[in-house]
Amino acid sequence: MPTKTLILKLRSSSTAGKVPTTAQITPAEVALNLADKKLYSSDGTAVFQVAPSMTEHNAKQRRFAPDPIDSGAAGNGSGNDQTALATAQQTAGYGKAVLLTGDYLVNAYSNPFGNTYSGPGRILTAVTGGFQQRNTYADNQRLHLGHEYLNRCFQYIRLGQGAPAGTMKIVMFGDSTVQGGYGEDQKADVAFSNALYNRGLPNHVIYNLGVSGTKWSDLDALPRLPNANALFVIKYGINDAGYGLAQLATDMDAKLTAIRAAAHGGLDELAILLVGPNSTSDSPNGRDERWFEQVRGLYVAAARKHRCAYFDTYAHFQDSRPASTLWLDNSYGDLRGIHPIQAFNARIWGAVADEFFGHGSIAPYQANAVSNEGAVSTTITASTPPSNFNYVMRLNRAPIASGWPIDGFVRTCKNIDGGIIQEIWSFSAGVTRKLTRTANLAANTWNRWTGVGEVISLSNSWTAYGAPWKGPTATLTEEGMVLLEGLIKGGVTAAGTVLGTLPTGMWPTADLLFNCLSNGGTVKIKIEAANGNISGFTTLDGTYTSLSGVSFLAA
Repeated sequence: MPTKTLILKLRSSSTAGKVPTTAQITPAEVALNLADKKLYSSDGTAVFQVAPSMTEHNAKQRRFAPDPIDSGAAGNGSGNDQTALATAQQTAGYGKAVLLTGDYLVNAYSNPFGNTYSGPGRILTAVTGGFQQRNTYADNQRLHLGHEYLNRCFQYIRLGQGAPAGTMKIVMFGDSTVQGGYGEDQKADVAFSNALYNRGLPNHVIYNLGVSGTKWSDLDALPRLPNANALFVIKYGINDAGYGLAQLATDMDAKLTAIRAAAHGGLDELAILLVGPNSTSDSPNGRDERWFEQVRGLYVAAARKHRCAYFDTYAHFQDSRPASTLWLDNSYGDLRGIHPIQAFNARIWGAVADEFFGHGSIAPYQANAVSNEGAVSTTITASTPPSNFNYVMRLNRAPIASGWPIDGFVRTCKNIDGGIIQEIWSFSAGVTRKLTRTANLAANTWNRWTGVGEVISLSNSWTAYGAPWKGPTATLTEEGMVLLEGLIKGGVTAAGTVLGTLPTGMWPTADLLFNCLSNGGTVKIKIEAANGNISGFTTLDGTYTSLSGVSFLAA
């Protein structure tokens, strides 16, 4: 059998040359071991490695991202790798990645350089009963984070949009992009407020304390703590570009540390939302992509350390090169865009509201929700209490089988102060009848339906005349009028005899006299304001007496 040649083209691992090399080996001389992916010669010597091992892979990564193991960390989840982790963070630099290939136990975790982390490893601190992992994939895979830290806002939201105690007070700090006045349709505070209103959260007050030309070191938040019972919104970062990453990290940490340490500044009394700087195209002053691409790590580290929410405005609206005169101003006359104009503030602050106050999270509390439910999806009945309705308007099918007085559809409207009205329209063709009722808020019950007749309770042997005549009823109209109908007979006929009593709520404001048709012509009846009694003012006619046509304004 002729000898066949196996030709392998390999690239040298040398970082200097990386020159491709060619080797010629006959099949009799080599064997491929699939377990470790190496070619062996007939004498058992490893000749070529087909694929690099994980150790070599990590070693290559270390050329780009330092690993605490390079600085002496044990990486086995025991001991103290604090110093080695700090060295790796510093070696990586501000906003750069640190490679984690082991478990690094540290006494106290900090991230002063705003580093990101890659690799399968974990940074651990000891807690009661175990360990807490301090690095998280959530910070690498989400543009915006820290939603959990806005709990203080939701404590106010859940108190109600009509309750004075539920008023959410918000203070906004920042530079000229917060202060406004550069041709935007809405300033930052107005845009944010409108976004909250749109989500059915009108019970808030926003104070705009933005000042042109300011940066993180200018933040003066402590005197404002009594004004904000719920939220500080802080948006700096553009003017910090001229002072470097180290200064930005120092200023952010100092200001947020002071807020959290102050009275009323703790997480239980104040939420903090860090809104990163919007993208600008001011390259001569270093306020462009080169700056903004570096600051995210510092914001993420600060948000986690001080338990703040973070919205990455730059990542959300990254490209500002074509923005001047379109959605950013022309600050220097040479198409360098800095400040939001036209609708851009509405887009920025609408995105902030979308992210942290989305419709799903506020659904039980929002004051402007509308629900349209058909027969299949309807879950309410005529006895569903008023407190169960959270929507400003809800449309439902209203079948008689569910306790509704007529077969139709019902509209329920609720005001933020708690007032509720229900209206039913008939489903029957050609019928325009509408019934209405309101709620007794204190008792969480419904008042009577208008347009629905209620039976008058008869006494002293008076009874309904019987078919085909209608029995005695009283109906309250939407206008507050009481209409009496029906034919009655028999009973005591002496003047002053009480023949029946009206339902509570259908009594007049004062005693009234009415003429009623009877077998003998007419009789006079009196309706009393004090108790709703219907009595004979003259001798009654026991053969029959009609109540139809009697009407008056209810008290």
